[in-house]
Amino acid sequence: MISRATTISLAELYCGLFVERKFIKIMGIIDEKHVLNHNRFYDYLFKRDYDAWFLNQFKSSLQERQFKEFLMKIHTGESLLVGTPEWNWEQREKLGQLYLKNLAEDFLKYCDTPNFPP
Repeated sequence: MISRATTISLAELYCGLFVERKFIKIMGIIDEKHVLNHNRFYDYLFKRDYDAWFLNQFKSSLQERQFKEFLMKIHTGESLLVGTPEWNWEQREKLGQLYLKNLAEDFLKYCDTPNFPP
């Protein structure tokens, strides 16, 4: 079983890969935001055969904390509710463990490719 501590570490690794600094100028004030590059992350998941309902949750940009929490909530099954509305929480947690395992393995494989770092 993948622990909560490992899930947090995995979420932080993915944030390191897919979250970018953006500078936004509003009324002459420059603000720095850390946001998910949702297109790159979507493509990353798509290439690795993740379910469409899961991919579609990354159609828009998320702030870094939102992205990290989404990944953390895979552990509890909360992030999987959209694709599993008829399931109970135990079933979602089981699927969450599978998703976390796949995300961890995919991260390790990606780190071992010529594309790394992005």
